[in-house]
Amino acid sequence: MGEAETLEIPITKVQWGLRGAQIFFAFLSMCCIAAEIAWDNKVLTNMGSSIFANLHLFIIVLSMFAAAICVAVPFVYLNYGKLQSAYRAFRLPRIEFVHTAIWSILILIVSIALSVELGFRTCDPTSPHWFSDKINATAFRNETTFINGLAGNCRTARAGLAFGWFALGAWLASLAVVGKEWYDGRRQPLPKHDQHRDEITMNTNSSRSSFEPAGTQPQYQEQVQMQNITSQPYSQPYSQPYSQPYSQPYSQQVSYSTPQATHTPMSGVLSQHASPIMTPQGMPLPEPQPMPTGPTGPGVGFPQPQHYPPPQG
Repeated sequence: MGEAETLEIPITKVQWGLRGAQIFFAFLSMCCIAAEIAWDNKVLTNMGSSIFANLHLFIIVLSMFAAAICVAVPFVYLNYGKLQSAYRAFRLPRIEFVHTAIWSILILIVSIALSVELGFRTCDPTSPHWFSDKINATAFRNETTFINGLAGNCRTARAGLAFGWFALGAWLASLAVVGKEWYDGRRQPLPKHDQHRDEITMNTNSSRSSFEPAGTQPQYQEQVQMQNITSQPYSQPYSQPYSQPYSQPYSQQVSYSTPQATHTPMSGVLSQHASPIMTPQGMPLPEPQPMPTGPTGPGVGFPQPQHYPPPQG
């Protein structure tokens, strides 16, 4: 029971009212159609009752139990702790939607069939239709029961059909309510816009396609990186093993060629500081600068400190 208190009833008050209307109108339709079938079986000895009336009665009776299940299962579970599996199933909107749609379609089919059958039936007791060999109502030709009962039977059958249509309307209204609840439950809220996160994503994944996995790198980037490594002009001095000494001593200065102006890859402007061209003898070394030995130009002079005798007292 502790778990049942935390769960919500799967249907609203509107649904409770609609389920009650389905049961009520189905009960009235059942009573009317049952009376009409009983009269037909009594009078129409050869033909009997209509097959559409019997089918309509069968579906209407079952629809009462189908509507009662939607009401009884939550009530029994929340009050007695029973029918837990059925309760959890009916808590899903799609299951209740399919359940309601199936019974709505069945009631619609039998209601249309009975409407067509009653539309072709005549309610005139003097019509030759009732005294044919196929129907054989001759025994009740002059009886007051047949004459007065035929008109009443027609009205009863039409009333039962009308109550069946009202029950169908309640089922369709319940279907609309369940469908709306299902649609509202499936709608997911849109993610909030985060400008800082968008900027990070644009800066970090600007060269990555949205169709590529997050943990992979494109193949063309690896090819470009390998080409840059193999095409660098500085890779030749490093081809020698580390165990071999360099042929160029550190004390000897390395001659540099005149730097040439090159285009920078980002700005496209001529750069006045080009990289020095390496000589095949060894690695470039910085030119030693002489250490300054003293002031080489005019500066600020300070006088020599002088000692004065103490004043005589």
